[in-house]
Amino acid sequence: MSLLDAKNVSIECPKCKRKHNPTIGSLKESPIINCACGNAINVDVRYLVREMTKVEKKVGRIRKDIERTVE
Repeated sequence: MSLLDAKNVSIECPKCKRKHNPTIGSLKESPIINCACGNAINVDVRYLVREMTKVEKKVGRIRKDIERTVE
C-alpha cells in the first residue's frame, strides 16, 4: 500500500465534463470510471503509479533530511 492510495484525484469525463474524484488506491484496483453519461473513462494507471513512486521517493529523501537536521 502506498502513502498516497487514500488521496483523491480529480478526473473529468471528456464527453460530459462531469468531475469524478476516485482515490488513487481504487484506481489501482479498477482503472475504469463509469460516468453517469454512459462513457467509460480508462485511466492510465501505469503513469499514475510511476509518478506516485517519484513523489514517494522525494518524500523519503525529505524525511531523511529532516531527521538529520533534528539530530
